Amino acid sequence: MDSVERQLSSDDEIDLFELVETLWKEKFTLIGVTAFSMIVGVAYAFLAIPTYEVQQRLLEPKIGQVVELNKFAGAPAANQIFERMQQIATSQEFKQELLGLPVYEAIFESEQTLQQRLRVLDGLLKIGLPAKASKDVTVTINYNDPGVAAKLLSATVDMLAIKTRDSVKEDIELSSSASIEQAKEKMQAIKAKYGSDLEAEIARLKEALGVASAANIIEPAQSSELLREPSGSGQVTIVNEMRGLYRLGTRLLEAELSALKARKLENELLIPGLSRLQLTIEELSAININYDLVSPFWSRDEVLIPERPIKPKKALIVALATILGGMLSVVFVLIRQAVRNRRVRSENS
Repeated sequence: MDSVERQLSSDDEIDLFELVETLWKEKFTLIGVTAFSMIVGVAYAFLAIPTYEVQQRLLEPKIGQVVELNKFAGAPAANQIFERMQQIATSQEFKQELLGLPVYEAIFESEQTLQQRLRVLDGLLKIGLPAKASKDVTVTINYNDPGVAAKLLSATVDMLAIKTRDSVKEDIELSSSASIEQAKEKMQAIKAKYGSDLEAEIARLKEALGVASAANIIEPAQSSELLREPSGSGQVTIVNEMRGLYRLGTRLLEAELSALKARKLENELLIPGLSRLQLTIEELSAININYDLVSPFWSRDEVLIPERPIKPKKALIVALATILGGMLSVVFVLIRQAVRNRRVRSENS
């Protein structure tokens, strides 16, 4: 029993000298497997399609880049325009419009569906939004042709600027139109009220003229008598108002009545508050913003054609392939030697 246990214990022990001797005997196998793995790595590194990366950082616009918008009082601020640009950049609508650009259409096959192209675009285009440590938006293009990658990036950034300007322009025009319509509605309300008050005043004068004519009062009474006599409650009643008006006399009442009838509602200068609203409409209508002078971002980076691809990393691939081949060859040799040893022991037993 003890001899069996000693035999099993000796079988489990690893003899380093025997291990080194085994590896030395199989050195050509080790070299062959390692060399084959290295050759495969070299082939992959040099035959794999390279990927080039171009990148541009977009920062919040400076005051001078949005000063043109100050012509309209309700225009968004620079930070609001930059936030809107970020929303547009990450929208699905923006991605679909990019696919319609000639430079993007050229990289897709005609039979590819919209969904397939969008999936390819997701791997091609990366939009990095501002983090806590930075306030810039990063636009990155990864493609197998450095020249095309640079063109794709330029087209993307240009389209982003155009879409953001169009969005700001649309909001300003809608806000301006709403303000103009609101001013016009107020003008109509003021005109209607003025016309109603004018008709009421004419009716009062006609009634007072009738009383003055009946009383044969031609010239105005004494100025102290023209004051309206308040009623006992302290309010001016219709009767007291009438007593004050007819005392003006027919000559003065007819003059006032004639002047009121001659006044036309179209003469807007005579209507209180109307000229101010008209001026507001004219100012809003005269606003002329040159949106080509507005930039929703600025960048200190120039789009350059990359000289080296970001992947594959040839040196790293070859090194990893060589190391992996060496490890696999050692494992293969040791397993094969272990099988041989077991076979020999089985035959001896």
